Amino acid sequence: MSYQGCLVAFCLWPLLIAAWGRGFWHFVVAFTVTVLLPVAWKKRTRRAYCLDVAAALDLTRHRKRFLKVAIDSGSFHGFSVVLTDLHTNRLGSAERLQVVIGNGRESGIIPPTLVLEQKWASSFPGLDDREDAITGDPEFDGRVRVSGGDATALAVLPPEARTDFLTLGRANHLVRVADGRVTLEIFHKATKEEAVDQVRTALKLAQRLVLPADGVVAGLARRAVEDRHPGVRLRAFTILASGDQPVEIVANVARKLVEDPHPEVRMRAAMALGEEGFEYLSRLVLTLLPRSPFERDGHAGTEVAPQADDNTPAEVLLLRQADERAAAAAHEECRALALAHLVSRQKRERVLPLVKEALRASGPLRVAALVAVTKIGDASLEAEMIAAHESDVPQVRVAAIEALGAIGTAAAVPHLRAQAERSGPLDFELRRTVDEAVAKIQARLQGAAAGQVALADAESGSAAGRVSLMEDGAAGRVALAPNPPRQ
Repeated sequence: MSYQGCLVAFCLWPLLIAAWGRGFWHFVVAFTVTVLLPVAWKKRTRRAYCLDVAAALDLTRHRKRFLKVAIDSGSFHGFSVVLTDLHTNRLGSAERLQVVIGNGRESGIIPPTLVLEQKWASSFPGLDDREDAITGDPEFDGRVRVSGGDATALAVLPPEARTDFLTLGRANHLVRVADGRVTLEIFHKATKEEAVDQVRTALKLAQRLVLPADGVVAGLARRAVEDRHPGVRLRAFTILASGDQPVEIVANVARKLVEDPHPEVRMRAAMALGEEGFEYLSRLVLTLLPRSPFERDGHAGTEVAPQADDNTPAEVLLLRQADERAAAAAHEECRALALAHLVSRQKRERVLPLVKEALRASGPLRVAALVAVTKIGDASLEAEMIAAHESDVPQVRVAAIEALGAIGTAAAVPHLRAQAERSGPLDFELRRTVDEAVAKIQARLQGAAAGQVALADAESGSAAGRVSLMEDGAAGRVALAPNPPRQ
């Protein structure tokens, strides 16, 4: 009850008590004027509001009353529409119009398992067993809880349906899709025009949530190809490719997506094509993004302050700069993943040119190339591994050390030692990686006999009679042979 209702109730009882003290008929007149007539007027106004909304929607109405609740039902484009006048008290503080849009005889079928509800209005996580579906649209997934199966949700949630639900959620927090029905409750404080607009938006939402006539798989394929959001396209194709769908359908969708503007979508589609996708993945590995206008000549990663010739605000330029950095980072990650995929599935001769080209890059792609060298095991690339030690990226240096441990020769040991000497006092991980790399190189030299040079220390297998070049232990010392001297 609102504070206005409390005030009226507080002032009404003294008036009724005073009328009762003056006589029965005074009380009847006072009760009729102060209670019955306002309630009747409120009911009439409420009914007129409900009928006006129904008339504006051109519903073929079938009026009835059940437990003093007025109900208007009809059809709209084949959907069943029920308008119920709800009121929880006589003073009208919670009066609202409930609209329920369900499947009709001539409409399509809204999936009964699909549930859409605003997250802040839903139950706490973990209190039920429903698993949330993810559409791939960050704004929609952040504000709406979706359950009922990923494939079904994506098949019936085109961009227009997601926009309609978000629009309804901004104007009305009591909107929900469940059991094959769209339900919303409109408070009578909203004008008739606002109520009609909300109902029409809900009707459009119901029309767009209908299961595709050609099935869920076809709807999922359309979402993978046609949706305007790259995250939704990627999510739809991932579900399509991971299910037990016909290979022809997955391949046809993948062939369309290999030219997608988003690099991750192109990468996943090319991976799904198998041998046919080798050309597309190779092209992705070798594709460089255009240089950013904000990048300054000189050291990598340095940028200039955003400037524009027009009157574009500095905040907009900063956002564009952040978007460009995010796009460049995503592109580099996709190039690295594409190279790793090719190395794991193609022959050495096919991927070796790509690996050599990627070793000239920087960032994630160069790290992926160094890891690929470890898998390929080509000792001819030792010079490229040593050159990678001069990189400014710590991940590249660590990957180069590990790669030298896998394919390097004794000539690489001085470079590894130089890396350990240049490391900081707290760079324990890098020094440990250097020690492990040297030990692996020593193991491939098949041991050192007495009088020969051992590259590893005593802990890694160096025996007496060898010279150790390690920095700790008996570094630089000659161990005498344990045999007794001649007599």
